[in-house]
Amino acid sequence: MNISFVLGAGFSFNAGIPIVSGISERFTQERIHENILHFPSEESAWSEFAIPADVKNGSISHDKDVLGFILQELVSTFLEENIDDNGVLNYEDFYFWSRNYLVNNINWITVVESASENYYKEYKSKLKRFDTITPKHVFSCILHLIRDLLEIRREIHSLRSDYSYFIKVISDNSNEINIFTLNHDLLLEILMENSSLNYSNGFSTSKSTLIDDDKSSLAIFDNTFDERIKIYKLHGAINQFKYEYIESSNSYKGYDYFITNDYQAKHWARDTDDQGNAIQQFNPNIDPSFITGNNKVELITTDKMYSELYKKFSDTLPKSDKLVIIGYSYNDEHINSVIEGSIKTISQIINVNPFQAFPFSHENITNINPLNDNLSI
Repeated sequence: MNISFVLGAGFSFNAGIPIVSGISERFTQERIHENILHFPSEESAWSEFAIPADVKNGSISHDKDVLGFILQELVSTFLEENIDDNGVLNYEDFYFWSRNYLVNNINWITVVESASENYYKEYKSKLKRFDTITPKHVFSCILHLIRDLLEIRREIHSLRSDYSYFIKVISDNSNEINIFTLNHDLLLEILMENSSLNYSNGFSTSKSTLIDDDKSSLAIFDNTFDERIKIYKLHGAINQFKYEYIESSNSYKGYDYFITNDYQAKHWARDTDDQGNAIQQFNPNIDPSFITGNNKVELITTDKMYSELYKKFSDTLPKSDKLVIIGYSYNDEHINSVIEGSIKTISQIINVNPFQAFPFSHENITNINPLNDNLSI
């Protein structure tokens, strides 16, 4: 049987990944600068999850306080302009709004600095560092703080127990599995690898010229999906990075996406020539490459990886015998349009969601409330 999954944020909730309200609480807390860390590498993190050494190192930089002040003022302004949201900060809306706000308001730093000086007079000596912060620093800080919230921190044995219903279906060798996920976390990869299940995700080393410190090839996106279980990260992941070729001898290649969980490789991935000689010795952008905000369609259509993934989604979904949707709230119109256009050729649809019934008409729909119903798919 050909089974396709569409996974939303609700799928990862049992793994401890916060939904919108949980992320909102993080960014709307008072004196946020006291709870974030900022490192010389320009990465940011939440102090709550960090080991003592990282708490110490991430607290040294004065930029952490300035970034915290900026974030708090941006959140405050965003909520004032979106008062109908009752104080709930949708992080995707906030990120998109912040990009527009900082790009379109040339005096943003003066406004934020003035407000922060009034609120945090005890930090006045540090406020001179505002002139070192650019919009890119702010965008990067937001992305890294989101990334940190999406890390899986639960023990694998409890994850396997909570997701046994899912593992059982995808482990059946008689099933061809296509998993289209909107989530950026690595829950799927953890479940697969700890269940000894092979999967393909579009990345391979066959065409890669990127290597890590050990001279091992790094997997780049080349649209390779050759396993029975296929995972499509339609909106990217926290372990994906965009490698821009910037040297005169390799700039013609434009860019590639590579995946790594290694700190060194993320920073110092090297591009090599046919003889293995290094052409470029670092990664210019260490921000995780996942799509967030209200302009996903624009980003998808103009990007070579995301456009290929979306095409796979559009081409593959109509060929499914069964469609299982878990934890998706139907808020992405570009996803909804593919689902609605595909269901006429799909025999069975199972919608697992405690709050949202399947919104389209079909003759064979099962709506499951995971809070009350047995999770049998």
